[in-house]
Amino acid sequence: MAAGVLALLLFPAASAATTSPKHVTVVLAPRSSGALSAYARAVSDPASPVYHHYLTPGQFARRFGATAAAIARVRLELRARGLTPGALSANHLSIRAVPAGGLTRRPLSMLRRLTASAFTGVEAIEGLRPEPGPHPLLARSHGRRASRVSTPHVATGGPQPCAAARNAASSAGAYTADQIASAYGLSSAYRSRDLGAGITIAVYELEPVDPSDLAAFQSCYGISVPISYTRVDGGAGSGVGSGEAALDIENVLGYAPGAHVVVYEGPNSSSGAPGSGPYDLFSTIINQDRAQVVSVSWGECESALGAPSARAENTLFEQA
Repeated sequence: MAAGVLALLLFPAASAATTSPKHVTVVLAPRSSGALSAYARAVSDPASPVYHHYLTPGQFARRFGATAAAIARVRLELRARGLTPGALSANHLSIRAVPAGGLTRRPLSMLRRLTASAFTGVEAIEGLRPEPGPHPLLARSHGRRASRVSTPHVATGGPQPCAAARNAASSAGAYTADQIASAYGLSSAYRSRDLGAGITIAVYELEPVDPSDLAAFQSCYGISVPISYTRVDGGAGSGVGSGEAALDIENVLGYAPGAHVVVYEGPNSSSGAPGSGPYDLFSTIINQDRAQVVSVSWGECESALGAPSARAENTLFEQA
C-alpha cells in the first residue's frame, strides 16, 4: 500500500473507564524488523531498484509477516492460557483472542495479567491498557468571543462556499475550505483540474458522525463526493460525536472533491474502556489496501502509548 498522506495530530488523554474488553488483539513480531524498515525506506527512494514496488498485504505477509511456525506457537500458547485464538490478519501480524469460557470474571482477571513478554514472538497485546487514550480537542470557550476573520473569499478553482458558510466562518473566527486551500497552494492543482479523481482516501475515526452534517456541507459547497463506511470492532457507536469526525471528513471533501472517501469507524476503546479499537482500525485500513491516502487526526504521545504498542503501530506504518 502506498499511503500518500498520514497526518497525525496529538490530543490530550481522556479519563479511563472500568468496562471490560470484548477481545484482545495479539500483535506478532515481524519476521525481520530490520529488513522491513530497510524495504520501507527503499520503496520510497528514487535511486532504489524497488522504488514504488509496493507490496500487497499477501506479498507483505509472505515476506515480513510472522512465520507459520511462529503463528502456530502463539496459537498454542494462547490456548494454554485459556484463550481462543481467532482469525489471522492478512499481513500475518495479529490474531484476535477471547477467553475460552466467555467474558466471565475469572478469564477477565486472567486477561488483565497478560503481557507480551509472556509469549514467544509477540510484540504487543492490544486491548488491555487501562490508561486513557486519544480523544478530540474540538472545543471553544463559551466565555470568549471569537474574533472576526477578514480574509477575503478566494477563487481557487475548487469548491466554493455558500453565503451561509462564509457568514458563519466570519462570525466564528474560522476559515472556509477555499481560504485554507488557497493558503496551502492548491489553486494551481485545481486550475489543472486535479481534484483527486481516481484517489481513495481513508479517514480514521474513533467517534460517530451525523451523515446529514456531511450532506449539508456538500450541498453548501456544491460538491457530491461518494462516501462509504467501514465499521471495525462494531463501529464507533451512534450519534453526532463531538464534531471531530465531521471536521475531518469535511476537510477531505472540501479539498479533494473528485476523490472517493472511505470512513473507517471503530470504538475508541483505549479511552472509553479497555479494547483494541485504535490498533484494529489502522490494521484494517492497511490490510484492506483500498486507499492511496490515509487521514488521521487522532493520537497521543508515544510515551503515553507505551513502547510495545508504539512498535506495533510503527510496523503497520512501515507496511503502509
